[in-house]
Amino acid sequence: MLFEKESEFRLKVLPIAKHNKNTDLRIDNNYWEVELPSFPYSFKRIDQRLRKVAHQADHVILFFKKSFSLKTVQTVADGKLKSTINLKSVLVIMNNEVVLYLKK
Repeated sequence: MLFEKESEFRLKVLPIAKHNKNTDLRIDNNYWEVELPSFPYSFKRIDQRLRKVAHQADHVILFFKKSFSLKTVQTVADGKLKSTINLKSVLVIMNNEVVLYLKK
């Protein structure tokens, strides 16, 4: 973790990261937060997870260890992408399948 006292170094390493937040990945100068939703999965839990994580990064990877309704995940992701200004994409990994949802 990079702390406030390391602010100069932080600006060099993470030039566009959100203040006081440490994202998990940087891919092509985009910061991604990786989330593993807790089981049992539900619309509400996924929605809450995306809401919290949108404060840390503009892009989110949701990794599901167990099967769940991809239709429900799509509904939550599309809703959060519409209602959350800074959230730009949600990448879902489930059952060896990868689905990317983008802000429209």
